[in-house]
Amino acid sequence: MTSMDQPLVPAGTIHHVELWVPDLDRATASWGWLLTELGYQPFQEWPGGRSWRAGQTYIVVEQSPARTASRHDRCRPGLNHLAFHMSSREHVDKLTGEALARGWRLMFADVHPYAGGNQHYAAYLENSDGFEVELVAPALVAQLAVDPPAVSAGGWLTPPVPAQAPPAQVPSGQVPPGQVPSGQAPVQVPAVPAQAAAAPAQVPSAPAQAAVVQAPLTQPAFGQPPPNEPASAEPGQYGGLGAPGAESSTGWPAAGADPEASRG
Repeated sequence: MTSMDQPLVPAGTIHHVELWVPDLDRATASWGWLLTELGYQPFQEWPGGRSWRAGQTYIVVEQSPARTASRHDRCRPGLNHLAFHMSSREHVDKLTGEALARGWRLMFADVHPYAGGNQHYAAYLENSDGFEVELVAPALVAQLAVDPPAVSAGGWLTPPVPAQAPPAQVPSGQVPPGQVPSGQAPVQVPAVPAQAAAAPAQVPSAPAQAAVVQAPLTQPAFGQPPPNEPASAEPGQYGGLGAPGAESSTGWPAAGADPEASRG
């Protein structure tokens, strides 16, 4: 391959874009102004068309007799819109304001300038013939070139992590936190001795309670007083001399009494 055979531009670069318009004068006023503001220069002119060029690419508007519609429909198969790089967000805002005064309409005004996403600063404009253009600010493009974002599991681009702020500068003559001034020995902090494990308090057990033996109630022998009865009873009370059926002061039948009679 000789030098004459080498391409002047990289392969795949767009050579030109041709738009068929319903009215050449209207297209010249609309597209001619916009492309000139974007840095394009007049390139070609003939009775049915015009073109403007930037670098190796040019854009054509032509009023062809072979067209089949009187207005462009961006929702039909074919061209939807053209998107252009802008120099800054301020450039987007300035050109958008001027375009509105020249017959362009702002699309998606309720979400402008983030109709393309919260990281995509752009203006979407439509002219009277139905052609749409997008003016894109360079902030995200420039950021991607320096710090490409990661791709999430869903395939969306995630914003790059902002750079960490540098550490605070220590004023001259002051010692940074955590450092010992020059010429001074570090302060030794004595270790706190381990506390001896306190022996668990001994809780004295309650003295064992003496078992109380309950003496069974028994019928006293004939002629003997019932338990706990005073020994100094009146004569005849326990000696069998009392009247039949009489009872002692404790409720026991008197000695010699008929048990059946005492029951009434």
